[in-house]
Amino acid sequence: MLKEYHYDHLIRWPGGERAAVFLTFDFQGGEDVKPDKNGFLNYEMWSQGEYGPHHAIYRILLGLILLVALSRGLLGR
Repeated sequence: MLKEYHYDHLIRWPGGERAAVFLTFDFQGGEDVKPDKNGFLNYEMWSQGEYGPHHAIYRILLGLILLVALSRGLLGR
């Protein structure tokens, strides 16, 4: 049975914040790209698979950091 627990503000976040965010990313790189029947690797497919772990994840996180900074007025407009 699911129970709800209410702490009546006994738990406080730093700075008086009211919520926290936890992000997780589930992605795969180019490890699924196998050589073809002639033993050659398709480097185009491999490089597309490796883009996420080496570049895209950092761009996503940087975008989120900038979004939070802008929303809090930490960066000039």
